[in-house]
Amino acid sequence: MLCRLLSRGDEADRCHVSRALGRLKAPEAFPALTERLYHEDPDVCIDAAEALGSIGDPEAVAPLLELLRHHPEGEVRTAAVEAVAKISDPRVPAVLLEIAAGRPQDLAWDDEWDDWWDMQLHAIDALGRKRVAEAIPVLEHLLEDEENQGIETELLTALARIGGEGLRAIEQRLAHGAPAERRRAATVLGHAASGEAIELLGRALLDQEAEVRSAAIRALGAANACSHLKVILVSLKDPDAGVRSAAVETCRRLAAGARHVEEIAGRLAPLLEDENPLVRAATIETMTTLATAHPLSPALMERIRSRLDDPDSTVATAACRFLARYPLPEAKADLLRIASRDEEGVYLRQQAILALGSISDPDDALIEALIPHIDDPEQPIRLETLNTLMKLASAEEPTASRALEVVIDTLRRRPETEETTVPGEGGASGVPSSSLSPPATPEEGSAAGPAPCRPTSTLEAIALGSNMAEGAEASSPVAASGIDATEDELSGLREYLDLAEEGAAITRRQRFDIRTDAALLAARVLGSCDKPEGVTALVECLDREEPALRREAALSLGRIASRSPGLPALQAARGPLLAQLEQGDTGVRHACIRTLARLGCPESLPHLLEALQDDSALVRIETLNGLVDLSAVLARAGDHGTFPAMEVSKRFQESLTDPASGVRLAAAKGLVSLLPELEREGFTREIVRSIVSAAFVDHGGQAREMGRLLARIEGDGAVDLLLQRLEVLPTSTERRIVIELLEEILLAEESNLYPDDPTPQGDIAT
Repeated sequence: MLCRLLSRGDEADRCHVSRALGRLKAPEAFPALTERLYHEDPDVCIDAAEALGSIGDPEAVAPLLELLRHHPEGEVRTAAVEAVAKISDPRVPAVLLEIAAGRPQDLAWDDEWDDWWDMQLHAIDALGRKRVAEAIPVLEHLLEDEENQGIETELLTALARIGGEGLRAIEQRLAHGAPAERRRAATVLGHAASGEAIELLGRALLDQEAEVRSAAIRALGAANACSHLKVILVSLKDPDAGVRSAAVETCRRLAAGARHVEEIAGRLAPLLEDENPLVRAATIETMTTLATAHPLSPALMERIRSRLDDPDSTVATAACRFLARYPLPEAKADLLRIASRDEEGVYLRQQAILALGSISDPDDALIEALIPHIDDPEQPIRLETLNTLMKLASAEEPTASRALEVVIDTLRRRPETEETTVPGEGGASGVPSSSLSPPATPEEGSAAGPAPCRPTSTLEAIALGSNMAEGAEASSPVAASGIDATEDELSGLREYLDLAEEGAAITRRQRFDIRTDAALLAARVLGSCDKPEGVTALVECLDREEPALRREAALSLGRIASRSPGLPALQAARGPLLAQLEQGDTGVRHACIRTLARLGCPESLPHLLEALQDDSALVRIETLNGLVDLSAVLARAGDHGTFPAMEVSKRFQESLTDPASGVRLAAAKGLVSLLPELEREGFTREIVRSIVSAAFVDHGGQAREMGRLLARIEGDGAVDLLLQRLEVLPTSTERRIVIELLEEILLAEESNLYPDDPTPQGDIAT
């Protein structure tokens, strides 16, 4: 069928069909594709050549070689090179060598780009991948030609992959080349994956240039050369910091295969005091990896802890990350000091707080020390503090109840209404926003008032003029500025100022209301808490005025319900969630739907079905997903009879006509999930027809996703239906949609999703 379309369809059909046949690797398409190699449209030729290369039939070599030598379009000839390179055949290497060695004389090119450059790169890469030893002299010759310096890396990589005599050319570069040439040669040896190449890298470790030694060390790591680990350890004493850093990082990469972790750690230990901060930080990161295989000695742990006082924040941060995984009780005071110092970077303070959450013996003093950071001016600090408190609250420690109490208290706090504070000024909590007000006008302040300022632009004049009282001497900002402006210009400037002030006001509210933000973060972190008091606090939040807080609380309740759907405290959430589903804004409704489904209450079903008519496409999508979740929750509970699968499936089928693409896709996915619950004979075919129709909406933008879903429902039935449509569809756009659907269905079957089904691929291809 598809091959027939190659003959009678238009150019778009031929391109779509060729790509599909290539992906399907249909050998019976060989004659039809070969006929298209000299089509008048170059795109058809390119797609046909690429399809033949993907199929990989040696019979395609001859026509592709003919195309390569005689087609007038350089792009088509490039596609022929790429296609031939994919086929295993004894004739191919000679052709690739010919293309790599020199530009065909009859190949046209313009002043900007020569298509031979692309052809040559494809040929060089293929010669390396195929390990064609006969290509070594050609590649060496190209390497010596100054005009080919732009593809030096590709040439060296091909030689390294071929190996044998190909490595001799690289060895010569390592011995006699310029520093940059030696560095590139060492880098590509990491791709060779041979013992001889690794030996060459071992010699490169003795190079006089630091950049070459660094490249050799990293290449040994890329080649996973654990046998050279001892040689790399010697480089830890290299005079160049870059080499030492490369050696440390490579030790970390090879540590998984190392047997003597304790010895490696001992050799690395002196670098904890290295003069270069990058080396010190890399050493700690490597120690972190080593400690997963073998515990570090107490003395070494203490030396890492001492790096918390390192003057470089990168090193101190690495030490914090180490202590977060391997905590030391003695580090608590140091970590608290870092967390409390505002002059430290935000990321360093955040990592210090994270490490505090791993302390093995937390006490009330630690919790009290963390409380001030809940109101820190930086949001990452606030979030990490609350996460740490939740981690302490989840542990079986005497302080757990106090940690949870602090998080709940943060959640229950109300936003500041009388005065909003600016963080970072006026003490721990900041200063009232009233201190940011503009200077008083003469009517508001003293009799004299401030001296008037002369504006320097029309924009500034309008800004100043908007604050002047009625009757002031300067009645017009333009008059005050002495600048001529039309009324349209003034109107535009006023509108700009209004928008700027509105945006600034929103930014001030969002930035300065730390209490509300902390409450939102507390609601988020409580989603990891299954304790009744935490659930109760979240349920209470569903009645708060702030929509963002209600939404965050609903999301957290949904996360809890996913883990522990039978938690008794969750039963109190259903009523408030249903109320928010009716009255809340879009974000709140969106959050409530999935949570209601995860609670597993059949009584929520009518409300969820009603939400399928919501104005928001996001809410409709979430409702479809929620209904699938509800079905799964009830099935796990053994309560199948309370979920009307047929009625819900009908509603899903109606949603396949929704104008929003995301809704249609969610409906199709939902139908696939609900099919096991259905028993009505023939309904599956009805669903297949509906999904096929949905795939045609919006010019087939979701055709491939729909095709993969059809393969999971009834691949054979969908194929039959699509083949019938392919015969009668009037436009290439519609036929392209059918081709994409067929392609995805057949690829799914080829992946053995349905090994017992007969594969109709041959009939479709022909």
